[in-house]
Amino acid sequence: MLSIRFHGRGGQGAKTDGEVTHTYVLKRKPVEEYLKLQGRFRHLFEPARQEEAIRHIQERVDAYWQSVEG
Repeated sequence: MLSIRFHGRGGQGAKTDGEVTHTYVLKRKPVEEYLKLQGRFRHLFEPARQEEAIRHIQERVDAYWQSVEG
């Protein structure tokens, strides 16, 4: 059994044999709040706001959590 620990925006979790198990889940917030804090995503907000890209990222995150929560 292979187990990899990770810590990220979504909380703590472990990946065991290819399956992700979350051991702690933070209150979910819109991805925009996270993206604005990260300078590497500045291009999504300046010089023009990239609504479609932000919406796409949010949809992917929502889909992920929907699949995890079942």
